[in-house]
Amino acid sequence: MKSAYLTINIGDLVKGATVAAGTVMLSLIGSMIESGAFITDTQLVIAVKTGVLAAISYLIKNVFTNSKDELFKSESN
Repeated sequence: MKSAYLTINIGDLVKGATVAAGTVMLSLIGSMIESGAFITDTQLVIAVKTGVLAAISYLIKNVFTNSKDELFKSESN
């Protein structure tokens, strides 16, 4: 079930974590391809920060979306 306007549910948190994990993995793969070597600690920190920001962005979007996927609109009857 979709969450109501200005709320998030456990499904949103799970999807946010999935977005974060996917972002971290793709960032690390991109860094490895670009540098041609294994990742460094600095690249790992940057990838994790990017993943956290992606998850936060996803959750903010879901807080301001109602159960009908309308952005910035409260629940209507």
